[in-house]
Amino acid sequence: MAKRRKTKRTARKRRGVGAVNKSLIMNGLFAIGGGVAAGFISKFASSINLTGNSKTDGMIQSLLPVAAGLGVAAFMGKKDSKFLYLGMGMAAVGGANAAKSLGLIGGVPLVAGLNRPQVRRLNGVGQATGRTPLIAGTKAAAIAS
Repeated sequence: MAKRRKTKRTARKRRGVGAVNKSLIMNGLFAIGGGVAAGFISKFASSINLTGNSKTDGMIQSLLPVAAGLGVAAFMGKKDSKFLYLGMGMAAVGGANAAKSLGLIGGVPLVAGLNRPQVRRLNGVGQATGRTPLIAGTKAAAIAS
């Protein structure tokens, strides 16, 4: 007769297989929802006149989604982590929009190459290429007609 095993075996729970965690997806969706909510808050805030100065009103209106997002993250994020990501999404989108409206990142399109002037390419005879190709010894007006 075989010898009986005396060590105790513990049942192991099988871990989930997959590369994406479900909570990561949900937190990302709440952050995206916070960004959308920041857009609604900024639309609502644009109709409010707080002071008589339009420049000060513009600064306050652009920073209002940031303050709302930080408030949601601070007060409601303690109870559920989803509200933390919702508030952080609101603060991130509101901060980016505030930086644009306050002129802090006005030169970014130039650095990124979005407003880059068109490069004029020259053909073999040193003339700028256009829609019609140039043939040596002819004029562009004669070819176009």
